[in-house]
Amino acid sequence: MKLWKIFLLTCGMAALLAACNRHRETIPSIDYANYISAYTGGSISSGEAVRIVFAQDMEQAEPGKTLEKKVFSFSPSLKGHAFWENSHTVTFVPDSGALKQGKTYSAKFHLSEFFPVTRKLRHFPFSFHVQQKDFSLTLLPMEVTAATPDEVTLRGRLAFNEPVRKKEAQKMLRVKGTDRAIQLSNEEESTLFDFTVSGIPKTDEPQRIQIMADGKRIGSKDKCTVEAEIPIRNKFAFLSHESLSAPGNGVVLVFSEPVSTEQELRGLIELPMMPSATMQVKENQVELHYEEPAGIDSMPLQLAGSLRSSTGRRLQYNLQ
Repeated sequence: MKLWKIFLLTCGMAALLAACNRHRETIPSIDYANYISAYTGGSISSGEAVRIVFAQDMEQAEPGKTLEKKVFSFSPSLKGHAFWENSHTVTFVPDSGALKQGKTYSAKFHLSEFFPVTRKLRHFPFSFHVQQKDFSLTLLPMEVTAATPDEVTLRGRLAFNEPVRKKEAQKMLRVKGTDRAIQLSNEEESTLFDFTVSGIPKTDEPQRIQIMADGKRIGSKDKCTVEAEIPIRNKFAFLSHESLSAPGNGVVLVFSEPVSTEQELRGLIELPMMPSATMQVKENQVELHYEEPAGIDSMPLQLAGSLRSSTGRRLQYNLQ
């Protein structure tokens, strides 16, 4: 919910908003500040309500009661109902699906229904823009466990700029290159869903798996595809690295098989510029945590060919 405060909108502020906002915005006069303290403005989601907050408690307010009179007008028109949310707030709830993505709505709140005001102040003008639903699709480091070293679990994240139901998010996703299904995290409605594609068998040849998201299910025109290469079986190899930002600084190294914990990693895995980095093995991933000094943009990584996986295989080559 985004509520603009009336008393902040001086002439100078109105000019600033007009210059910076992509969508032409109606800026109410400061003369309304004696009656209205805040209102819905700026960008809102397609599932939000529209609110007017009075500058004082209203004697006629009955929280939860629907207002019979028409107190809002919208262009383009909107169907819905208005009610007293509390002693100083009138809320308009649009019908399901009434707010259209990408639309800017001009509105009037009929202030004269609540106060004996001059003709100039009878209708409080304001506007708001309904934002487009947007999303991003990201792959996280793949997982390989000691229990099933010949299988891979792909992990990723589907993020939205406003809450989406799980069933809608699920319908957006499709996987190509394997018959394994995509599983989403348990949240029924969220802006963030983690997903997994489990039990992908390794083969003697590299496999490419594509995960695709189609925004059509949520009213977006965007599409996104991410791709992962499944490592071959019976080989221990370094695959990739990802930055860690919380807690602290660090990097996670991703291997094709779980890293053996029955070896002294110091000397086998080295960040020469960070000799005091701490290491933590999590199956096929090794996390290195360190305090990053100022002015360092990149750091060399050294891996010894004698580094072993939980299966006993060696890396077989030095990496610097």
